[in-house]
Amino acid sequence: MVLKGARKVLLIVAAAFLAFCCLLFATAISKKRSAELRTRDWIVQVLEQKFRSNVEMADFHIRVFPEMTVSGEGLSLHYWATPEAPPLIRIEKFSFSLGLLGIFRAPRRIERVKLRRMIITIPPREQRKAAAPHEVDKLSAAEVVVGTIEIEDMELLTLSKKPGAEPLDWEIHDLKLHEVGAGKSFAFEGTLTNAKPKGEIATSGDFGPWNGDDPGSTPVSGTYAFDDADLGPFPGIAGMLSSTGTYAGELDQLEVNGETDTPDFSLDNVGKPISLHTDYSATVDGTNGDTLLHPVHCILGQSEISSRRAA
Repeated sequence: MVLKGARKVLLIVAAAFLAFCCLLFATAISKKRSAELRTRDWIVQVLEQKFRSNVEMADFHIRVFPEMTVSGEGLSLHYWATPEAPPLIRIEKFSFSLGLLGIFRAPRRIERVKLRRMIITIPPREQRKAAAPHEVDKLSAAEVVVGTIEIEDMELLTLSKKPGAEPLDWEIHDLKLHEVGAGKSFAFEGTLTNAKPKGEIATSGDFGPWNGDDPGSTPVSGTYAFDDADLGPFPGIAGMLSSTGTYAGELDQLEVNGETDTPDFSLDNVGKPISLHTDYSATVDGTNGDTLLHPVHCILGQSEISSRRAA
């Protein structure tokens, strides 16, 4: 009798434990779904306020345990002021962690965000206008600061005002942004791919604050270094070029100053290699794709040359 009674107690305890586990599982599923919807709405609201854009996401999901992790695909931001233009920002994939308390509240700080394949498209200045004030004022998302944003591949396109003209295209990879928040500039570092002469350009500097009413007017400044660029593919010349310099201005109009050194510069089939040093400044106009070279000072061997041209 005692054994039978103990067996009944064990069965009741097991049944109660099983029911508790089922309830806990159902609660977790419900909480996860609720957190997913709440987090998606929070992300959309923050991005709408920051970039003055309508936000679309093709896929979005979260993982609650052991900490809340957010990921998604096909994120597009369509600028309110130019709804007919390509998306202001497109991101193939993104992910970040909201920590242990993320399921209960929206954070003020996110330590790390990872992005893959990001494209920013800046329309011509003539097509840009401020978004309607009431669309901005209706948003009240809390300011969020991100410690580091890692972007695997990024492309910055500045559309030309000339019909049929190719956009100004900057390809950047392994880009890192530091202490990114609303209303302030942030530091960045990355590598640009240069087509001709072929090579990688290391760059770092400061970006922002982001101008939500006119993205192309967002300020940017920094330094660059370009090493071991082979001039061989250019007809008639040869040598290995290195270059350093600075740039500053707005996204659609930059002032660039720098110098180049080619210790083995030569003309094909003419004489021996000779050193070439140049100091230059230029204005890169993203509104029409033009590059205006200001006086360029060259030292070729013992000879000095100055020139100016528009390209």
